[in-house]
This record gives sequence, structure tokens and C-alpha cells, in this order.
Amino acid sequence: MTRITLVPNPIDSFITTVVSGNAEISEEQRLRVCAWLKANGIDPKDVCSSRPITVEGRIYQGRKRHQVICFSEFHLDETGHRYADPRDSTTAMVIQRAVRQKVELEPDPEASA
Repeated sequence: MTRITLVPNPIDSFITTVVSGNAEISEEQRLRVCAWLKANGIDPKDVCSSRPITVEGRIYQGRKRHQVICFSEFHLDETGHRYADPRDSTTAMVIQRAVRQKVELEPDPEASA
């Protein structure tokens, strides 16, 4: 009897931090991130800017796959007003969201300077 050993195809996961949430970004960077969020069907005004925005996914056979944008979104009522966090009424309640990335973030023009 011949035994066949399959060689696994390695799948690597990655997390890219787009915005850390605790660092100031330039107005140009903010506009670039907002345009990218909109292109992916996310309303930037509903995203909590004090929390990280990341892109998570897998690399299989050298290609990025299954990329999702992970962010904290304000929890809104029917009228569009933010709910207060029940643990701290001075802050807004946020929920974690993950949306499949359709459009990649444009390269940072400041990185090539």
C-alpha cells in the first residue's frame, strides 16, 4: 500500500493598521481614508475615529484574499442619533463591524516623499 502525504498550502493571515485611533493624522490622510471608506460602502461619519481601523485577511499562494475592513461604528437609533454607552454615559456606544473590502486604500503619498 502506497501512502501519499499531502503537502499543505500555507495560508498566512495579516492585519494592516490603517488608522491606530490614538494618533493624530493629517487632513489629507483623513480625506484619503474617508474616500476609501465611502468606496467600500461605509459612511465615515458613523465610524469612531478614536478606535483602530484595520484591514484583515489571508495570503494564499502569494495573493491577498478575503480582505475585510474592521472598525468600530457608532450604534444609532432609528432617527440616526448615537446611543450612550451604558457603562459610561459620557461616551457613545460603538459596535465592532467587519465589511468585505471591495476597493483597496490608495498608496500613502507621504510615504513616497
